[in-house]
Amino acid sequence: DGQTLAGAISTGTHGTGIGLGPMASSVRAVVLVSETGAVYQIEPSQGISDAEKFKSKVHDRTLKQNDDFFNTVLVAMGCAGIIYSYILEVVPAYYLKENRTLSSWETVKLDLKFPAKDVLPKVLEDNRHYEVDINPYAVDGIHSCIVQVKNIVDANEPSGSRGIKDWIAGILAGCPLAESWLVWALNLWPTVSPEVINSALDALVDKDYIDKSYKILNIGAVDNAKALAMELSYPVDENLVQAIDDLLAIF
Repeated sequence: DGQTLAGAISTGTHGTGIGLGPMASSVRAVVLVSETGAVYQIEPSQGISDAEKFKSKVHDRTLKQNDDFFNTVLVAMGCAGIIYSYILEVVPAYYLKENRTLSSWETVKLDLKFPAKDVLPKVLEDNRHYEVDINPYAVDGIHSCIVQVKNIVDANEPSGSRGIKDWIAGILAGCPLAESWLVWALNLWPTVSPEVINSALDALVDKDYIDKSYKILNIGAVDNAKALAMELSYPVDENLVQAIDDLLAIF
């Protein structure tokens, strides 16, 4: 909710599980205006449109069914032209159950060890969405983290909540003054940052929170807080834990 659809798709962002692609993977066609002003509907080679019917019935754009064209414009960082619209494949509405557990990276990384080459850890096989949010600063030699899992459930009504701490954090995040004061305080006393991050992680804990998928995937008012983000991608393989350890050492 804090981003634009075209921006998220064009940057290849936001996959939520090993069996789910990023948002771009749901796109079946891109309607794009080129630098000359020509309009194209670009699809994979085995696209959703009947080429002959399209040509006879649609006159405001040219159909291109080509894998190279499609892959180029789908995740192009805005460099391929102006995106006018998308055709997306959607699924029926569903409910998710979320669990957020406070742990440490030193404990969690044991769950992410590959039992054998090309054999996924059980936590990745068993959960539709598996996420670990790690404090990059160790406190007493421990990197605190939150482990988030989200799975589809058969439910027809919400159950539980994200708790009072998360609710208070959301209110504070929505207050511009609170954000300014936090930045001021951390600049003045930067050595308290590790403990502040641990407190923030603790506020995320919840258990068996069930709601409609789009509500579970919405992180709330915190999404509107100003921040800088960087995304680095690594293969999910037997080197994953070492890659994360190397990043933590740099941080």
